[in-house]
Amino acid sequence: MGCVLGLAVTGFYPRLVRDAALSGILLMTHVTLGGVFMAALAVWGVVWAWDHWDPPGEWGRKAAFWLVLMAGLLSGLAILLNMIPMFGTAWQGLLLEVHRTGALACLIGAMGWGYWMIRR
Repeated sequence: MGCVLGLAVTGFYPRLVRDAALSGILLMTHVTLGGVFMAALAVWGVVWAWDHWDPPGEWGRKAAFWLVLMAGLLSGLAILLNMIPMFGTAWQGLLLEVHRTGALACLIGAMGWGYWMIRR
């Protein structure tokens, strides 16, 4: 959960508060936390998938879990593909928007999953 909060602050703060591009120490922190987040997401998905697969009830918790997992994977994959030089400028802009949208969906899902886990 710490990685999600750190990524949210470093990713959304420059755009929403300063109306500037991500740069400097915030960019370096964001990239570092992104790698940690992707590794933690893989471990988290393997460890918790059995509890969110088929048991009846608690559909909100299961939906939030799978939203975090899929949106996090989409966001990471989009930004990794953005680093490949075979995409043109238009495609890189599209991949950046997919990254931002996936990150927002992942953040919303993480808040929902945390709520349902505390409520459990």
